[in-house]
Amino acid sequence: MKSDTIFLLLLAVLGCRGAELPVLGTVPGFALTDQTGARVGLAELRGRVWIADFIFTSCAGICPGMTARMAEAQERLRDLADLRLVSFTVDPETDTVETLARYGKRHGAEPGRWHLLTGERAAIHRLSIEGFKLGAGPAPDGGPEPILHSSKLVLVDRAGRIRGYYDTEEEAVVERLLDDARRLVGAPWFLVLPHVNAALNATSAVLLLSGWACIRRKRIGAHKAFMLSAVAVSLLFLTSYVIYHANAGSKRFPGTGPIRTVYLTILLTHTVLAISLVPLVSVTLRRALRADFVRHRRIARVTFPVWVYVSVTGVIVYWMLYHGRW
Repeated sequence: MKSDTIFLLLLAVLGCRGAELPVLGTVPGFALTDQTGARVGLAELRGRVWIADFIFTSCAGICPGMTARMAEAQERLRDLADLRLVSFTVDPETDTVETLARYGKRHGAEPGRWHLLTGERAAIHRLSIEGFKLGAGPAPDGGPEPILHSSKLVLVDRAGRIRGYYDTEEEAVVERLLDDARRLVGAPWFLVLPHVNAALNATSAVLLLSGWACIRRKRIGAHKAFMLSAVAVSLLFLTSYVIYHANAGSKRFPGTGPIRTVYLTILLTHTVLAISLVPLVSVTLRRALRADFVRHRRIARVTFPVWVYVSVTGVIVYWMLYHGRW
């Protein structure tokens, strides 16, 4: 029964990696010119995952923020060699190849990786409206900008299919874009480790509670088996945790305001108590193996709740960081 529970819990946590991204449309063929004068179209992008947006260089409203998001994506997804970024200008008469080259240099766009495209206005506006399903066109008289366009970034897969729209004004949404882009490209193997770590934490919690239930019923042998299994799972977690952070670094929490305070509070207590677990578990285990049960029970009353708290909050931190919609 306990093994069935653990198996189902593992499936539930690993299943949180999410369903396949939906297909929201297909980008029609196009052929434009980038900031280096090179021809770039759907044919050149086919076989690669790419992120697109529609901007114009003289825009003082939403465009600077959109370009900053694209620059952030370029930097944070640098390890994905197959990823491309594509910015279409909706003001091609002004945004010539030379103008886009200066704009790209100012914002750190790497030629060959981040394409800034220009061409015929009608073709680009038609591509935005009919292909990407994003509005584009002249702004009403008296508007803050001369051209209307969307603030969204668009994720496109290797087959030219649209897999997601992301509002650049929402930090959490941009984080989701970066995660989704990695999923489509085929992320490095170590990026699966946060999901594995959450499953290990959940398993540890189940083993600890099972061991506690057994000792209350005087089932010494079962208690010992569950607690030794919890030690083994925790050691696996520690190994996986170190490997992940050595390769991927840390992931920034996207939420702001009160939820960020809640997250940081949970993370801080989780981290401090996790560090304390190393000596606590070592001493508790050593006393049990030496049959020093009086002193073992004394320290176990401290070790057990700390261990359970660290295991449970590990899953909570994972969920908040990877699956919360903040």
